[in-house]
Amino acid sequence: MQGQVNTDSLLQALPHVESYKKALDIHNRLARHYMYIDSTAALFHMAATDSLAEAHQDTIGRIMASQMKTRYHQLRSNYTGMLERQKWNLMMGKKINREDFISGSYSGISVAYQYLGVPDMPKQLKIRLKSP
Repeated sequence: MQGQVNTDSLLQALPHVESYKKALDIHNRLARHYMYIDSTAALFHMAATDSLAEAHQDTIGRIMASQMKTRYHQLRSNYTGMLERQKWNLMMGKKINREDFISGSYSGISVAYQYLGVPDMPKQLKIRLKSP
């Protein structure tokens, strides 16, 4: 099982990494892996990613952690949680002026509204975006 070997080696390497960016990457990869098989481990690694990023004032790292939480909520049909995460992602994307995060967040907000049964919301967002 190649995936398991990779997970094991990431877990073994984690206590020994010297760079917070490397630790951030490992926690993020582990959160993604565990998301489908172990909610507790996934949430632990998401929190670790966010905590490390916050401690180093790394906005992109915090957005990465939030995107993972967004996916977690989506997989568990928690569309209200998904929507709240996407709104936070949008706010942070605007704060650092990253068009890729901004557009991805608007797309995610649209999807969340569709899951919540508000199909006309994408049109309302589009109209609002055109306004000065």
